[in-house]
Amino acid sequence: MKNIKIIFSFILLLVLSLSIYGCKDDSGEKFSNAYITIDINPSIEIITNDEGLVEQVNPLNYDAEILLSESDFTGKTVEEVVETIMNLALEAGYIIEEDENAIIITAETDDEKSRDKLDTVINDTIGKFKEKHKLRMELYKENQRATPELKALAEELNISVGKLKIINKAMEVDTELTLEEASKMSVKDLNNIIKESRKELKEFGNNFKYQYLYAKAKIK
Repeated sequence: MKNIKIIFSFILLLVLSLSIYGCKDDSGEKFSNAYITIDINPSIEIITNDEGLVEQVNPLNYDAEILLSESDFTGKTVEEVVETIMNLALEAGYIIEEDENAIIITAETDDEKSRDKLDTVINDTIGKFKEKHKLRMELYKENQRATPELKALAEELNISVGKLKIINKAMEVDTELTLEEASKMSVKDLNNIIKESRKELKEFGNNFKYQYLYAKAKIK
C-alpha cells in the first residue's frame, strides 16, 4: 500500500510539473536571423540572433537616436520590440492621433515561410496598436514604396526588394562588398556584416564621448 502511495505521489508530481511547464509563458514568435526596418519618421533597424530573439535595435537617423536613447531591447521578441517602438513613437509625437499616419516596413529572413509568418506578426502587432489607440494609419511594405528601377534590379538579381535593402545597408558599411557577391549571401551573413559595423560605430561613439568628458573634466 505504501509503495502504491509513493508511485501515485510521483505520478501526481510529474503531471503537475508538466502542467507548470506547459503553462510557462512562451509568448511571442521567434524568428532567427531576421532583419526588420520600421520607418515612421524615426527610422529603426531590428536584427535578431540565431535563437530568434532581438540582438540589436539600431537608430538609422537622428529622430530614432532620440526615440531609442533610454531603451534596451536585447533578448526580447520581435513582437515586443515593435509594440514598444510604436508606443514610444506615439508618446514622442511621431504618431499623431488626429492625423493620417504612414509606416513602411521591411521584414526579411532566409526562409520564405518564416518571412510570411514574420509579416503576419508585425501586421497583427501594428493592427492591434492602431485599433487600441483608434488611429488612422497606413502600413506599407518596402516593395510597395520601391521605385520601378529598384524592383527591376531585385527581379534581375532574383531577390526580394527587402533583401536588396539589406544588401544596400551592408554595402554602405563594407565598401569592398559587391552587389553580385551580396546577392548570393544569406540574410544571416548580411546581418553579421551590419551588426559588426554597428558595434564598432557604437564603441567609437562611446570612446569619443568618454574622451570628451575626460577633456571637459581636465579643463574644469
